[in-house]
Amino acid sequence: AGSANCIDARRIKLLYQLCRDGNNEEAVKALGDLIQAIDATEASTTAFFECSLAPTRLSGRHPLILQQTKALIERALDIVPRNADYICELGYHYLLSGDTSSAVKCYKKAMALDETSVKALHGIISCQLLTNHLDEAAQQLDFLNEIQASERIHALRQCGRSEEHTSEL
Repeated sequence: AGSANCIDARRIKLLYQLCRDGNNEEAVKALGDLIQAIDATEASTTAFFECSLAPTRLSGRHPLILQQTKALIERALDIVPRNADYICELGYHYLLSGDTSSAVKCYKKAMALDETSVKALHGIISCQLLTNHLDEAAQQLDFLNEIQASERIHALRQCGRSEEHTSEL
C-alpha cells in the first residue's frame, strides 16, 4: 500500500506529464490518481493545498486540470475554512477560469481574514486590471508600494539591530 499511494511519486509523475510531455489528458489521469492517493493516506489539508499549486500554474488553463485542482483547494477549505492562503488560491482558480467576480470575492474574503495578505492584494489588482478598473488598480498598487516600503524599512532596522548584537559579542 505504501508505494501504491506514494503522494510524492504521483506528484512527480503529474509534473512530468505537464512539463515534459505536455500531455493534458495523461495529466488529468495522473491528477486523479494523485487525489485518490491523498484520500487513501488521509493526508493533511497541507497535502491538498500543496498538491494543487504546481499543476494549477502549469495547466495552461486546461478546464479539467483546473476542475481537479480546484477540488483539492475546496477540500482543504472544507477542513480549514478560514485560511487566507487557501482562499487566495481558490480566487486564483476563479481568475484562471475567467470568473473575475468570484475571484474578487475570494481575494476580499482573504483580505478580511489577513489584512496583510500580499497575495490577496495582488489578486485584487489583477482582477481590477482585467476588468479595466485602472484607477482602482492604481490606488491598490500605491497601497502595495507603501506596504512593501514599510516592510523594507522594518527589515533594515532588524538587520541593523542584529549587526549591533553581533558586534557586541
